[in-house]
Amino acid sequence: MKKPTATVISTVICLDRGQFKMIDKRKRETLSIECSEGTLWVTAAGDEQDYVLRAGQKLELHAHTGNVLLQSISSHVEVNLLGA
Repeated sequence: MKKPTATVISTVICLDRGQFKMIDKRKRETLSIECSEGTLWVTAAGDEQDYVLRAGQKLELHAHTGNVLLQSISSHVEVNLLGA
């Protein structure tokens, strides 16, 4: 008998300087955040540390974190989100 597989959600978000996006992480077991362009500030409920991602850097957040706030701290940011 096959095990059920999780639905994987993939999203691309573009933000200009100062713009932000709130992600409801509570519905996802993991969330992978990849900054493909610019510089991104990331903070997550339940995680004492904030993160700064530059182009090419990736961050994985796991079940212990809640909502996630993404904010552009450069003129333009492109972010790839992958979550299950």
